Formats: sequence, C-alpha cells, structure tokens
Amino acid sequence: MFERDEDTVRDGRLLVTGYLRSGTTLVEKLLHNHPRVCVGAQPAPLLYVHLKELFLAERGLPAGAYPLSHLFRETGYTREEFDRFCGRRVLTRADLDEVLARQRSYSGWKTPEFEECWRELRPGTLPDLFGQLGALLARLHGKPGARVRGAKEVLCEEFVPALLQQGIRVVLVLRDLRDVIASLNHGRGGEFGGRATPTLYAVRRWRLSVAYGLAHRDRPDFLLLRYEDLVDRFDPELLRLTDFLSVEPFQPGAFDGGIRDQAGGLWTGNSSFGAAEVVQARSVGSFERVLTEECIRYVELFAGPELRALGYRPAASTGPSPAAVVGAFVEPRPQTRENFDPDYSTDPARIRAELRRLEAVDRPVPSDEIPHWFLYHAAHERLRGASRPNAG
Repeated sequence: MFERDEDTVRDGRLLVTGYLRSGTTLVEKLLHNHPRVCVGAQPAPLLYVHLKELFLAERGLPAGAYPLSHLFRETGYTREEFDRFCGRRVLTRADLDEVLARQRSYSGWKTPEFEECWRELRPGTLPDLFGQLGALLARLHGKPGARVRGAKEVLCEEFVPALLQQGIRVVLVLRDLRDVIASLNHGRGGEFGGRATPTLYAVRRWRLSVAYGLAHRDRPDFLLLRYEDLVDRFDPELLRLTDFLSVEPFQPGAFDGGIRDQAGGLWTGNSSFGAAEVVQARSVGSFERVLTEECIRYVELFAGPELRALGYRPAASTGPSPAAVVGAFVEPRPQTRENFDPDYSTDPARIRAELRRLEAVDRPVPSDEIPHWFLYHAAHERLRGASRPNAG
C-alpha cells in the first residue's frame, strides 16, 4: 500500500484547466476514478468570470463579452496586479448569489446538482472558496475521504499563479492547436465548444494557455500534460499524474471496464468525432483529415513558435508568404458569434500585430514589451529556444 507521512503530503487542493477541446474532461474523469481523488466537473465556471469582471471594474476597464480573453497586447494592467487582486478580493454573499443565478442558465455549468451545496459557501477569497468547493464536492460525490479535492474548469489559466501562491496544485492540459481547431469546427464540435469563433481568436486564446504552461512548467506544484502523451503513453502518464498528486498508482486494469463519471455511470466521452473508445489515439492528428491545407498553413504561421516549443511538427508545405497565407485563408466554420467582426482573422491591423509578434520571437525585445506579446519573460525565452521551422 502506498503510504506517505501526513506531514509531508502537499496541499490536497487541485485545479485541472486548459483551453477548450484540449482533453481537460478526460483528465478530470480519469482522476476522479481514483479512490483518493475527487475532481468536480466545472462546478463554478462563472465564479472566475465574475471575479475577472470585478477586477476590470475596479480598474475602470470594460469587461466585454469574454472577460477571460486571450490577453494579447493587454496594457491595462500587469499579471502581478491581477494575481494580487485574486489573492485579496473577498467574494461576498451577494457575489456568490449573483454567480449562482447566472450559472442556472449557463450551458457550461456541468454540475447543476451542486446548487444546494453552493448555498453553504462562505464569503472568501478565491483560494478560500476553492478549498470550500473541494470539500463540498467530495461530500456531494460520496468521497469524503478523498485526499485530493478540486475541480476542472476550462479557460482559467490566468488564475493559476494566484492559486499556486496559496498552495493549490494545477494540472494544465495542452493539445495540438490544429486538432483543437478541427475539434471545435467539425463533427460534434459545436455541441461541445459552442458557436463558432474566429480562428485567429482561437489561436490567441490557445497561445495564452501555452504561455502559462511554459512559464510555470518547472514548478513542483504545476504539471504540464500534453493530451497526445496521455493517449499515446497512457500508463506512464497516469503514473505521472498520481505521483504529482502524491497518491498511490492506479491498480492494473483500473480502466478495463471503462471510465466512470461522477455519478458512477459509464462515461462515453465527449469527442467531436465519436466515442468508440474514450482514450483513442486516432484523435491525434485528426486535423489532417478535416482541415484544408490553407487553414493548416494559417494556424502554423501564427502559432508556429508555440507548436514547435511543445514538440508539434509542421504539416503544411512551406513556401507561401504570410500575405499569401492570409489571403488564401477561409474560416473552417461560418462565424455565428455576434461579438466578432466578420473579418476578424484577416483584418489588416490584427495581421500586422501578428507579424510583429513573430518578429519579436527571435529579436531583442524591450523587457517591458515582452508581457504585451508573450505574457511572461520565461515563455518568451522558451519560444526563442525552440527550433526554427527549417532548422535541422
């Protein structure tokens, strides 16, 4: 039996996060199947949105339609200012009631049965509330003895530093952006990812996730997990997860009968391309079957440094100039969100900013400008260290 001295066990609070369609739900379900782990399925998604709105209001900044945005070229505040706010701002009873009221009609609330428990939450800062949520979820799901308690919430990467500072561990799941784009725009992607957003917005939002991963990947309380590694090397990656959480490894054959959801039923997965197998290697590289070469070129152009830094190889032929790549690009799915310009992904001003960012990857950049382009100095350094497209 796996045993550790209670005094040496790290904090049992856990956040699983990442961008849409990146495998966060798979990781959540796998971990919840461990007898010592309880992970809730998006029990408080609008709590994070509300906290970000409060921060922006305090600074006199507009929240816009998507407060948890891509942060590209954000100049209204620094990462450190937001981290401090998250650590000190107390969410009142009125705040919690407002969040609950908004969540009742929100499709991203995956644990509506949590409503009665929600009323037991006491006012507190985000780290305080995170601990309370974990305890209530463990009771709700019949796992009061769970050593690790937490939640999966997508799009919450910018809260990671504040949570890490308070001893909360984080698993960040990353997936090849090209497969993410394919998953969002084909098959059942609309069912899971909602209405279509511009490809450039998805590129920018995914790059944010990568920036947090590159900046924090060396911390002992932070685990960067690639979806592709999980499906290709299932048992070793499961062991990485249990080691990270300081719990005993899964028993051999633990998932031979499938993966159970929080209610104890068989989880059939949420793949955009079918659920024949929940952990399926065929989902890796699916973009090559469904995305046009023009779309692949576009994504590889503006996310190329991050793709290379994470070990993803280019698939499209090289040669066309950036202007030709943009000129040939067509959105993979008609845009249906009213908050975006119809030409968002090809707007000249946005394209100029993207090209300037690409230049900034490999040239000296003033230190105070780096956060505007790359969020973190550490992320910029890792991107600079990644091989160029034609290297080697």
